[in-house]
Amino acid sequence: MIPTAVRLAIDIPFDPDFGKLGPFLLTWHGLFTALGILGGVWLSLRVAERVHFDVDNAYTLALIGVPSGIIGARLLFVAEHWDFYGANPAQIIQLTEGGISIWGAVLGGVAGPLAYALWKGWDVANGLDVAAPGLILGMGIGRIGDLINGEHLARATDLPWGVIYTHPNS
Repeated sequence: MIPTAVRLAIDIPFDPDFGKLGPFLLTWHGLFTALGILGGVWLSLRVAERVHFDVDNAYTLALIGVPSGIIGARLLFVAEHWDFYGANPAQIIQLTEGGISIWGAVLGGVAGPLAYALWKGWDVANGLDVAAPGLILGMGIGRIGDLINGEHLARATDLPWGVIYTHPNS
């Protein structure tokens, strides 16, 4: 007989990788990260329109925030794994190897546009209010990819709300 906890557990049957595009491996993590970025930018632009924040300025801040967020995500990941990257510095720029840090993305994604807005003399407080809902939405969408990949989970459990990864590559 199967224990009740196993019968009620959430089954994740997906391979973390879903295809290839030329030399690039396509992963659920990457797909949902990209969708999170797009959804977050879209929502922040809608908020900008609603609160009469200059939409052109919002686009500019997004164009700065996305790459600075990617850079911040990688830099914090490298810092967190310095034992490896200090010994293998060429691997730092290998974005298809290793990983990224969500908190590095937040720090970089806020720091770049914040510095630019301060330099331009824009309304920083209103700009942060415009960005916040998109940041939250983007992080939430991105975490779906983390869940499919089996990242950021805690200890093994036999509780009914546990997650079971049934694909051999999980």
